[in-house]
Amino acid sequence: MDITDFLITLAVVVAAFALWLVSTALFIWGERRIVSKMQSRLGPNRLGPLGVLQTLADGVKMFFKEDIEPENVDRRVYYPAPAGSAVVAFLTFAVIPF
Repeated sequence: MDITDFLITLAVVVAAFALWLVSTALFIWGERRIVSKMQSRLGPNRLGPLGVLQTLADGVKMFFKEDIEPENVDRRVYYPAPAGSAVVAFLTFAVIPF
């Protein structure tokens, strides 16, 4: 495998990841719009055209939120547990051939 094959593979992986992120944000936006129509509300309409950037703003807000740790937490389990569930979720995509 030479450098050209590696760069092509890297480009495909980055493009697939970007498509996955954008589609997830659009699905969240669509769900929020549909639910708001069902509840006779405006829905996400603050950021961007028709509120498309609301999901991005929510992600930025979550990134800067303060972490809260319970008092008697077992740190060896408490911190790696979300990473373990994320690994399992990502491994489901390992069986999809590219």
